[in-house]
Amino acid sequence: LPGIDAFRRYIAAAEGDYRTDAHVYIAWSLERLGDIENALIELDTLAELDPETALFERGELLRRAGRRDEALSIYDKYLENHGESERAALVAWAAAVAAQEAGKTDAAERYQFLADTYPFSDNAPRALFTAAELLDTMGQGSDALALRRRLVEQYPANGYAAEALFRLIVAAENGGIQGVDPAELAGQVETLTLSNYFALRAADMVAGTPPFRAGDPMSTPQEPGADRAEAEAWLRRRLSAAGTAVPEGDLGSLSSDLAADPRRIIGEKLWQLGLQQEAKNELETLRESYAGDALANYRLARYFSELGLYRSSIISAAALLRQLNATVFDAPRYLGRLSYPIYFSELIFPLAERYDFDPRLQFALVRQESLFESFARSGAAAQGLSQVIPDTGAWIAQRLAWPNFENEDLYKPYIGLNFGAYYLSEQLRNFDGHVHAALAAYNGGPGNAARWFAVAGGDHDLFVDTVDFPETRLYIERIYEGFNAYRHLYDSP
Repeated sequence: LPGIDAFRRYIAAAEGDYRTDAHVYIAWSLERLGDIENALIELDTLAELDPETALFERGELLRRAGRRDEALSIYDKYLENHGESERAALVAWAAAVAAQEAGKTDAAERYQFLADTYPFSDNAPRALFTAAELLDTMGQGSDALALRRRLVEQYPANGYAAEALFRLIVAAENGGIQGVDPAELAGQVETLTLSNYFALRAADMVAGTPPFRAGDPMSTPQEPGADRAEAEAWLRRRLSAAGTAVPEGDLGSLSSDLAADPRRIIGEKLWQLGLQQEAKNELETLRESYAGDALANYRLARYFSELGLYRSSIISAAALLRQLNATVFDAPRYLGRLSYPIYFSELIFPLAERYDFDPRLQFALVRQESLFESFARSGAAAQGLSQVIPDTGAWIAQRLAWPNFENEDLYKPYIGLNFGAYYLSEQLRNFDGHVHAALAAYNGGPGNAARWFAVAGGDHDLFVDTVDFPETRLYIERIYEGFNAYRHLYDSP
């Protein structure tokens, strides 16, 4: 117990003039040792010096120990005595979660209390969403409906609001909501920020567009930099409005600091020598050190793209849009295309034609799998642009009669993309062209996809709800987002 002893010596030596959070660290240490009772006694000592913190930590400790009823009592006491504290919204959230975990009948009421009392809390939208879900299970559908509509009206840019509105639209179209005009719900879609899966699903549903469908062939810019000037003018206005000093001239040119940075110089030399991973390590360190600088993100997105370090370019471009509170659907297309590029299009377009699927689908899949990094390798040994695992690669090579195949060939763009396209097409064939099931098979395995398909079949939304692998469900959602981004950014003129 050297840590606990050290804190006690510190307290004793200070003769009353010490940081009171020393008692918190002692309590945490005792908790880690499994000595909950003495940890609580330590918090009693803290209560004489800092009653608010002691009450908060007591509630948290009891919740972590699984003593939810006691924790709820402490949380309620905290909110009664310290409802205006900065921690109050966090405590209200913790109390609602603890009540839900304990199966308490007042869990929905607690979530509503958080949303009513602390509407600016980051957890408020989720609280309304969860409360509505709980009310549904309790048979209080009209109250759940009211909360979902409130969620959409108060937090239209939030992902939970998008899901709530999507669920309302589905229920209304299926006749599951009495007295609600589907047209009114459709009008509310326009208030959503198209930055997440459910907002895009709602927009597609209202427009009558089936999932993973595009009306026109994919179009590529004749001159990739043709609309750069317009994008930079927009960027200049946004940066200036945010108080950033914007230099004259080409905004994409590296600043003198970036150009002279040893990490950039060394990284570029390593890249030119073909030492891709070593180069990436240097250049990623450079990117991370400028991650909070929006203009630097733009410059690095262009620089990395021209260099061929596509993953880093995409990350920089995506960070830029977040910092400007923009999405690929409302920012200039040149900037959106930096975040959703069409690298290796000379390979992907012919493959899409050969296997008869939309090229947007493979672009979105490759972006999700590897961010277009040909030398990518996952912890599960998936390799290359399409993240094919060795056993699957060997099977595909056999099916395609690929000459002299070796596992390392998966890192070659031509082979990695060919194998990924073939495997995707096989899953599309196995599941009658249903993209959601094919993607589930690509990520979660054909056997699991068949299990989900047996329940949901061709119903995209029921299928997504049926998937019980969080990673696979998120995979389908992310590729849906990517497909829609590519549809928007590369539609026909």
